[in-house]
Amino acid sequence: MKTIVLLSCFIITLLVLSACERPEKDSISTLSESERSKPISDSTRLQTIEDWQKFRKDAGESLLKAQEKLNLLENQCTDEKSTQKVRLRRVFNSCDYKLEKLKSKLFRQGIKFRNNIDHFTTEDLLKNESWRTAFNAKLVALHSSLDEGLAINP
Repeated sequence: MKTIVLLSCFIITLLVLSACERPEKDSISTLSESERSKPISDSTRLQTIEDWQKFRKDAGESLLKAQEKLNLLENQCTDEKSTQKVRLRRVFNSCDYKLEKLKSKLFRQGIKFRNNIDHFTTEDLLKNESWRTAFNAKLVALHSSLDEGLAINP
């Protein structure tokens, strides 16, 4: 049963990562220089801000859920009866690092977004979409790793 859960988490992670091959880079390269550097319209800017705020909210909630899972995993690591302490600690340390890295990336991207939104071009818009797709893929991979760690029998 444990093997099936781990295998399914691994397959889901691979599917998500393979689906995020960054087609935006192709769409950026097919645009001419004038199209890439063209400022976005005010209506597009407002929609972009709304999309960012929704993304930021969803990402924040997902990061909180990941933190909760990480806390559960830490409790398993400190359980005196656990026979898998070393393995659990390794998974915990890896996931803790990835979670902090994702929090930091989201914070930095938020600052970059707020500072540049008034001057966004079509290329910036596509890069932002690409960044969000990659961020979500890393977040899904983190949740999968946490689920795998929590599936380890202590």
